[in-house]
Amino acid sequence: MKTIHTTLVATLSVTCALLAQEVQPVQSSSPNALVSNGRGGGQGFQPKASNNMLQHLAPQEFGASGTFAAWIQLDDPSMTSGAVFSAGIPAEGWILLQIDAGKLNFLIQKGEKPFQNAGECYVNLSVPISDWSPGSWHHVVAVWDAQGPNESLASLFIDGESVEERTTTSLTPAWGPEKITIGANGAHAKSPKLEGVFDEIAVFGYPLDADSVAELVKGEATGAALYLDFEQGFQAVDRRSGADDVAARAAARAKRAQ
Repeated sequence: MKTIHTTLVATLSVTCALLAQEVQPVQSSSPNALVSNGRGGGQGFQPKASNNMLQHLAPQEFGASGTFAAWIQLDDPSMTSGAVFSAGIPAEGWILLQIDAGKLNFLIQKGEKPFQNAGECYVNLSVPISDWSPGSWHHVVAVWDAQGPNESLASLFIDGESVEERTTTSLTPAWGPEKITIGANGAHAKSPKLEGVFDEIAVFGYPLDADSVAELVKGEATGAALYLDFEQGFQAVDRRSGADDVAARAAARAKRAQ
């Protein structure tokens, strides 16, 4: 069931300009991180088996606006904890999607508690995944869009359905990290790696709407700045028609406003 919350968070004023770059792994993973039991019988990525973090360059302004999606199979959803993906660091701006012993949590943070100073913000969404069975595949999507005070958005989708959403959050339109870490927390090297398998990861530089998320579940990843199905190892594919996400971001916002 879709749950809609409204919250007002401190306005984030830090600006960090990102340069659009060709999608390439920043750091290669251990070969034994690929397993043959990916979704549909192909290859998949197993974070816990990787000696190194799997990282890619983020699309332009990813921290302020974007979408992360992946198929995930967990060994034990009730006990497993670890990051699905992370980007940035808390002091400069941080995005973290994680599994935490029966819950899916999505965090966007800048600054430190109590987050009352100018340029600080904290948004945290959390939904239970207690109905997931060990070894079952689920499609997880995190969406966020910073348009200014009282106009921003953060939401979670599971298996194509909206399960949590917050509007009227305060996020700066010009903030964003340079790297994305998949299957681990890039800000904390000693944090646990996720015990499970990833497949069909798609990263967009703009917020997907509900219809687009439904199409993504069916396998339509056109427009993704970074797409990995692991059939060619850790090579990522850019499925955009051009490197600039500005038009796609504007179209997504206009559709949401209708």
